[in-house]
Amino acid sequence: MMTPEEKLCSLGFELPPPPVPAGNYVPARITGNFLYLSGQGARQKDGSFITGRLGDGFSSEEGYQASRNAALQLLAAARQAVGELSRINAVIRIYGMTNATPDYTDHASVINGCSDLFADVFGDAGCAVRSVAGMSSLPFGMPVQIEAMFLLNACTR
Repeated sequence: MMTPEEKLCSLGFELPPPPVPAGNYVPARITGNFLYLSGQGARQKDGSFITGRLGDGFSSEEGYQASRNAALQLLAAARQAVGELSRINAVIRIYGMTNATPDYTDHASVINGCSDLFADVFGDAGCAVRSVAGMSSLPFGMPVQIEAMFLLNACTR
């Protein structure tokens, strides 16, 4: 059985460096057997944020890819918090926000980029409860921001 890191590699993904907070907050907090992750946006290789607004020149497919990128940022933050992704027992919750025009309605398909990646990496344990919301703007002009909650193995503390 492959570890989550091996699964990511087999899918052609490499985790980026852990994201550096862009404000006064922590990227992760463990309480009991739960790992809560602050919202992450899609980033360029140099660490700067990808920018764009859905419905205003930024396509749903670009949003889907940005959502997958944000999922990688979340996994990098998770690995930094717990040491290795195999300590994650399940993805519990995803909350995805999209930066979109008022008439844009494909928010759920965009955030599927994150949900699909988590399912690819963790299998059935990667299928989480989820909420999606369209916003009039997001920090730094990012097209998506996603936060997540994971259940950790009992030995992870």
